[in-house]
Amino acid sequence: ANRVVENDDVVGVWKFKLETPQGVIEPQLTITKDGDKLHGVWVSPFGEREAQEVTLADGKLSWLVESDEDDEIDFQVKYHGQPRGNKIEGSAEFDFGGNTGEMDFTGERTERETKSEAAQPSAWPASWSIRQCTPR
Repeated sequence: ANRVVENDDVVGVWKFKLETPQGVIEPQLTITKDGDKLHGVWVSPFGEREAQEVTLADGKLSWLVESDEDDEIDFQVKYHGQPRGNKIEGSAEFDFGGNTGEMDFTGERTERETKSEAAQPSAWPASWSIRQCTPR
């Protein structure tokens, strides 16, 4: 039987190795979950930007990274990967100013919980007062 991969299984910080025509780059994708939707932030040597269209379907994780108005060159990269535990491998279709192709990538999740989720403080019990927490 095949294991079903769910949204919770891909949340965290992923570090990648991409074999590009200009050499290896090592970007990072941080995936968070809001309800049943996935969100991502992509950080690479080319800057930080929102990962768009982050989806998990049929055990495959996909996301899109593209240029914005501040970039000198228009680009779009669509990633498709097969996550297995804390590892992922796949390919990316790219278009850099009309130069198109495909490159392979591998990745590893280095953190299961993202900092934004971990930083949320838990509520104090209503029965506590500040006086009870002050050292004597």
